[in-house]
Amino acid sequence: MLADILDALGELPKANAQREEALKLSEQYLTKEARAEVERGRAAALLAQGQFNEALVALVNSRDLFLRENNPIQLVRVTIDMVDLFNWLGDYQRALFEL
Repeated sequence: MLADILDALGELPKANAQREEALKLSEQYLTKEARAEVERGRAAALLAQGQFNEALVALVNSRDLFLRENNPIQLVRVTIDMVDLFNWLGDYQRALFEL
């Protein structure tokens, strides 16, 4: 993804703009599950930038969609991402709750 390359080059505003564009395009052209996967990828980028609250919101939105759509594989993947975030933040009780 171009946004990842821009991120690696230290061009965060351009990278974020690319991610926002991808999210808008996914809303127009992709299925709900594909949009949730784009959102999950956006959460990973937000985590790398230290934007933990925004990343958590993106992960929760993805998790909720995968739960509604009865997609257990993707649900497990996003849950692991959430648990990793809570573990990294030292919130072990919340990490355990999410499992």
